[in-house]
Amino acid sequence: MVAARFGKSDVLNLLVSKEVDLTLKDDQGNNMLHLACQGGNMSITEHLLPLFDINSRGQDGRTPVMYAAVNRVKSVFDLLVSEGADTSLKGDHNNSVFHLACLGGNKSIVEQLLPNVDVNSLEDNGRTAIMEAPSVKNKNVFDFLVSKNANVKVFDDYRDSVLHSACKGGETSIVQCVLQMFDVNTREKKGLTPAMIAASLGNRRLFNVLVSQQADLTLTDDHGNNMLHLACQGRNRSIIKHLLPGDINTRGQDGRTAVMYTVLNGVKSVFDFVSWGADMSLKDDYNAPIFHLACRGGNTSIVEHLLQQSDINHRGFNKEQL
Repeated sequence: MVAARFGKSDVLNLLVSKEVDLTLKDDQGNNMLHLACQGGNMSITEHLLPLFDINSRGQDGRTPVMYAAVNRVKSVFDLLVSEGADTSLKGDHNNSVFHLACLGGNKSIVEQLLPNVDVNSLEDNGRTAIMEAPSVKNKNVFDFLVSKNANVKVFDDYRDSVLHSACKGGETSIVQCVLQMFDVNTREKKGLTPAMIAASLGNRRLFNVLVSQQADLTLTDDHGNNMLHLACQGRNRSIIKHLLPGDINTRGQDGRTAVMYTVLNGVKSVFDFVSWGADMSLKDDYNAPIFHLACRGGNTSIVEHLLQQSDINHRGFNKEQL
């Protein structure tokens, strides 16, 4: 299974010569053909194809051709289609081969499928195909779907929009295309605005674009994190610098301050920058001091820095909070 999943035909041939059982499935219900289609090796797929139902279901109800589409393997995709794979089937979450192809980002597969599908068809969570293209940073697929009248002004069942997906993908050119269609401060399922997403990913270029469009930097997400907390998770010093000065000791999720997030991420240069003026004596909602969180983050130089002013045997959060 491992050899098939990673496309190692020589290894698979050796194992087959030793009478390996090719009928087994993994714990997610995938058979050897499903794994081979993820690996993308044509010779392995051709060897296994006669042994399995070409439309057999694996994890999340996905068929081999679905795996080929989402893994961008055009050669395997074409082979399966030529052998009668049913591209009209959907997975357990109502995701079609077309949706998965857009997620994978191979434009030629998307073009091949589009004449037979509704470009604005929905998955169970209310997502359309164009919401998948931005999330994998694929401008070519995005532009193609727009040219085929894909609805860009759409939200899924969790309040995510194409704009949020584009921000998560990090492709600034797509964000600029759709930004005029949305409120720049529109929120997604966790209360994150586009600027919050950019800050949390440390994407300075995208952050600058959103700031230039009057993004509100004073908002907090549904967990109480402000822009600085999220920027400290994103670890981009220039974004953090833009957001300072401010109340550096403001509490976010679990009562954590900006410097607590920096020690959890374990980046010494960001810690050195943020710790200036931060109250290092504070504890989070689980009674964990910054020293505990630094040990969890794992940067030895940060731990050594804090050790001078910390009780090495202080009791904090229990293992459930780890």
